[in-house]
Amino acid sequence: MAERMRRGVAVPLVLLASIVARSATAAPHARNHGRRLSVGPGDLMVLTDPDLDRVVVYDIAGDLPRKRVAFGEPGQKPGQLASPHGAAISARGDLFVADTLNHRVQAFDLSATLEGWPGRLLRTWGGFGSGPGQLDAPQAGMALPPAEAQQKRVFVVDTGNHRVQVFDLDGAPTGLVIGGRGDAPGRLDTPTGVALDPAGRHLYVSESGNHRVSAFSPDTGAFLFAFGADVLRAPAGIAADSRGDVLVTDAATRLVHRFRPEPAAEPRGARAIGSWGRSGGGDGEWTSPQAIAIDARDRVYVADRATARCQVFTADGSYLGRFGEDLAPGYPKDAPPGHGGPGSPTREACSNGGRYHVRVRAPEPFPTNEIFTLTAEVEEGCDAPRRPAPGAHLRVDGGMPAHRHGMNTEPVVTPLGGGRYEVKGLLLHMLGHWELYFDITDAGVTERAQLDVVLE
Repeated sequence: MAERMRRGVAVPLVLLASIVARSATAAPHARNHGRRLSVGPGDLMVLTDPDLDRVVVYDIAGDLPRKRVAFGEPGQKPGQLASPHGAAISARGDLFVADTLNHRVQAFDLSATLEGWPGRLLRTWGGFGSGPGQLDAPQAGMALPPAEAQQKRVFVVDTGNHRVQVFDLDGAPTGLVIGGRGDAPGRLDTPTGVALDPAGRHLYVSESGNHRVSAFSPDTGAFLFAFGADVLRAPAGIAADSRGDVLVTDAATRLVHRFRPEPAAEPRGARAIGSWGRSGGGDGEWTSPQAIAIDARDRVYVADRATARCQVFTADGSYLGRFGEDLAPGYPKDAPPGHGGPGSPTREACSNGGRYHVRVRAPEPFPTNEIFTLTAEVEEGCDAPRRPAPGAHLRVDGGMPAHRHGMNTEPVVTPLGGGRYEVKGLLLHMLGHWELYFDITDAGVTERAQLDVVLE
């Protein structure tokens, strides 16, 4: 992962991915159902805040989480967020975000965030609806198998459709759909969280509508067993620890319940073995425990929906500290070395996902505060020989990340044939570090070519 991250930071023209924007029928009821927490590989944890349309990445190697970077801005365009509820980090270093009111999942390159920069968009997928690959307000996060499981898939809680959809890491639907509304075994009602056991062999889904947790095979989607209906009243977040115990926050009882799947070798159920928690507003207390995450040392992180406080506990519930007060965007003041420059009129690079090669021809140097035209050539594949991508749709936009604003114009893209496009109406209206975005949509996935330009 480190090698991939080094490449991502060094390449000045980066192709990333993105798909459809927010539907006009966005679900207003899903505006804020609390912060979500998720622990990833490499001592990292990610927090999403729907009120601020923001994602925060933490280093959890120390005693308390330390903020590495926060990024995000509200909107419908690729890379912008609308009430994000949940995120996850893959073993290969991609950051997946449930972009709730845009009814999509967005994937960002984590290498930039580890250097203190906002995440660079890799790809997005989804769109409002109930068909294959479509989503309805995903607001309960997602799960990624551990690297050892070799399951290169993303399990996304499709909240409004009462199901879990399974995608590959590049955003393509696998065809595996789990659940559907109902109370029968194997059906789901208002899923509120999803988690995999440490070996990636069992997928657990908490359901507030059915007051239970249902377990499925992540390989086939087959229903295995359900548990917790005799204990849970309003199950919210869910996570599994290193030994395979399942911890569930209950907003009604204000407790964290611990369940142990049995028998250990091949569970056919799970029994409640204890609970902990304390109602209140002080240290170690909460009003409405929502999200929960567990790290490799079995420390437990809980977000309180009512107060937005995030706290850290030992495995048995002893209070360790709090975090989450500082969610200010972590943009550096100046452009990083090697990111763009007046340079050549020709720029080219591969997408991080390896799907496209893009070549951009523009005036030299790039004009300042003057409308200009460029041409872009899009080819399939990164290694030679490459072939044109004539069926792709191209959209071009831009912005200044340090100033958090975009262009003042809406560029017009005209296909020229053979994978070539003319782009008119670009305007870089001030000096500084600009990013030009070339969003390429084909076969249900959009990838982004990002050109960094420094105007001096």
